[in-house]
Amino acid sequence: MRQPGADLVGLRPVMTFGVGRFSGAVGILNQAFRDAAVSGHGTVTRPWAPRTSINPMYVADCADLVVRSCLHEAPLARSTYNMGTGEYLEIQAMVDEALRALPKGSAIDFRESALPGAPETVPWFDYPDVDSRALRQELAWSPRYDFASAVGECIRSYRTAGPPARP
Repeated sequence: MRQPGADLVGLRPVMTFGVGRFSGAVGILNQAFRDAAVSGHGTVTRPWAPRTSINPMYVADCADLVVRSCLHEAPLARSTYNMGTGEYLEIQAMVDEALRALPKGSAIDFRESALPGAPETVPWFDYPDVDSRALRQELAWSPRYDFASAVGECIRSYRTAGPPARP
């Protein structure tokens, strides 16, 4: 509920990926991309299946959209918005795109069982279509990154950083 004098807006991000996040469902994808970048092999586990479809958003685009929302010159029309790019991809298409950015001979496979620390087993399904057009239209915003350029940037970063430090 809006209150007079309060300029508050709720922003609901979609599946946001990028360097450094290795927990949760999106972390499984980030981990697979990092492992493939530093060792040549990554594994995608549950809850992801090759044909699961999501709306991925690169962390740099997510941050840009948050900042633009906060700095918008006039109050936004709604109290809550879904964030997203509108680009829907199957997990297999995301893996294929990552493989194009990785050195030849790299592999990313799918494993039925979850890795330690992965989310509990859930049925594999398409995540609901979250309509994010309202915020993009109101701010006249377009993402800077498509999935191919974003995953390429992640992989370059992982390859530069090398293997993760062991505790």
